[in-house]
Amino acid sequence: MNANPYILAALVIPTGYEDTQRVAALPTEGIDTSIVYVLTADDGEKAAGTLWKNVAGEWAEQTAVPVEYQHYDGGAKTYITFFVYAETETLAASGRVKRRTATGQIDIWTTGDKQPVYDAVRKHLRESGIKSPGGVPDASFDIINDEPWFHALVEFSISEDVDAEVASGYGS
Repeated sequence: MNANPYILAALVIPTGYEDTQRVAALPTEGIDTSIVYVLTADDGEKAAGTLWKNVAGEWAEQTAVPVEYQHYDGGAKTYITFFVYAETETLAASGRVKRRTATGQIDIWTTGDKQPVYDAVRKHLRESGIKSPGGVPDASFDIINDEPWFHALVEFSISEDVDAEVASGYGS
């Protein structure tokens, strides 16, 4: 199981941390102008994974907090990195893999107030069905290039049910 796509999808967090709703296509009626819609599939020329908000009857694409695997090199003042530190398989008596679980950590970096993005990360994980056993909202404070940076972390665990052969060399 490669947990990276699951985490990236769960961590699309709009700038401003508005409420979001995941949709395959942007609605044509019953539009809630107070939320940001996250496309889960392409909708015409609008790509899956992009963020949209209806402003004065027009769809406007929204920006998001950058999310990168392990390391971020951009210039954003708020960004998220993550990594997976354990992947396990649960075997049935038959020797077949029944469940795979990935456990990891999400790191939130910001020069501003860390609490809104920390809360948004926890909320998005919950909504995506990813377990978040804990986190440390006051993990650390660093000075980088004469600027204060706050760092908070959130642990996560993703499990999926499978019915697969054991990889060669295991259980034999």
